[in-house]
Amino acid sequence: MNRVLALTLLLATTTATAQPNPDPAALEASGSKHFELAEYPAAIADFKEAFRISDRPELLFNIAQAYRLAGDCVQARTFYKTFLRRVPDAPNADKVRARIDGPCAEAAP
Repeated sequence: MNRVLALTLLLATTTATAQPNPDPAALEASGSKHFELAEYPAAIADFKEAFRISDRPELLFNIAQAYRLAGDCVQARTFYKTFLRRVPDAPNADKVRARIDGPCAEAAP
């Protein structure tokens, strides 16, 4: 019985370590494609995973935009604020502040 358990654990560990790490650039590209197709939940998932791996703050802006266009204003504002906290002097900071303070679901990305 212990041999079966040990073999199962060995196989599970080998399988988990054999999977390649996700590529943040590929995730961002996939998220952008989903965004262009108005598939916002999928875009959000890809952008979030890319951010987890790369810690690139511009992905926070992408996440906020996708939430905004999906109509989730609370999450959009949260991510806009986090983006500004990470990049306070971003070139688009005024636009981001306007998104935080203004109406949420506008048609233009």
